[in-house]
Amino acid sequence: MKKKLLPLFVLIIFVTMACSFTVNVPTIETGPDQTYQIQEEAPSGNEPFDISLKIGAAKLDLSGGAAGLVDGTVVYNIEDWEPELDRTASSLKISQGKASNVGGFNVNDIKNEWTLRFSENVPLNLSIDAGAYTGLMDFTNIPLRSLVIHDGASDNTIQFGAPNPSRMERFDYTTGASTVRLEGLGNTNCDKITFTGGAGTYTLDFTGNMQRDMKVKIDAGVSTIRIIVPAGIKVEVDVQGGMKTVSTQGTWTVNDNYYTTGTGGITLSLVINTNLGTLMLDQED
Repeated sequence: MKKKLLPLFVLIIFVTMACSFTVNVPTIETGPDQTYQIQEEAPSGNEPFDISLKIGAAKLDLSGGAAGLVDGTVVYNIEDWEPELDRTASSLKISQGKASNVGGFNVNDIKNEWTLRFSENVPLNLSIDAGAYTGLMDFTNIPLRSLVIHDGASDNTIQFGAPNPSRMERFDYTTGASTVRLEGLGNTNCDKITFTGGAGTYTLDFTGNMQRDMKVKIDAGVSTIRIIVPAGIKVEVDVQGGMKTVSTQGTWTVNDNYYTTGTGGITLSLVINTNLGTLMLDQED
C-alpha cells in the first residue's frame, strides 16, 4: 500500500514546488524623449555612396531633400537605443543601439521615430535592415543605384513619384508577414526586381514612366498579391506554384498559367511563385 502512495506523494511535492516559483521577466525602462540629430555632409565626387540602416521596431519616414548626404532626427525614449554612426570615405552605416533588456514592456510606451532625408544629388546604394515597423519611404528624385530591404512584420509603403535620376541595377525586398505597398515601380528605372514575402498582403504597382525592359520575380507564401500594370506596355506573367485563385481586370490573354496583355517595345516580365494565395492582375485604364 505504501508503494502505491509514493508516486502520488512525489507528484504533490513537485506541484507544490512549482507553485512557489517566481519568474522575473526582464523589462525595458522607458525615459524622457531624446532627439538625435543627423547631419552628414555630402561626399566630394560623383561616385555611388553606400548607405545602410539597421533599425529595430520603429516608425520610419524616409524621403529626399537633404542639404547634405543625410539629414534628419531620431526621437527615442530608451537610452540604449541611441543611434550609432560609422562612416568611411565611401559608406555610411546608421544603426539603432541595442537595448540591454528585452521583453516585458508595453510597446505603446516606446518611442523610436526615424525621420531621414537623403541627398538628391549623390548616387546611392541603399540597404535597410529593419524589424517590425511602420514605414513611409518616398524615394522620389533620389538617384538610387541599388535598393535592398530586409524587414520583419511591417506595414510599409514605398513610393517612386518620378523617374529615378539614376539607373537602378537591382531592387531586392524580403519581408515577413507584412502589408507592403510598392507604388510607381515603373519609375524605378530598374533592370531587375526581386520580392520575397511570407503570409501577407502585397501590392506592386508598376505604373510610371518605364524606360526599359524590366524583369520581376516574386516568391510568397499564403498571401494576397495585387499587381497593377500600366496600359501601353507589353506584360508577361508566368504564374507558378500551387496558386488557387487568379483574377484579372482589363484585357488579358490566358494560356494555362501564362498571362499577357498589351503591346509595344518595352516588356514587363513577371514570374510569380506562390502557394494557396490570391493573385489579382489589374491593367490600368
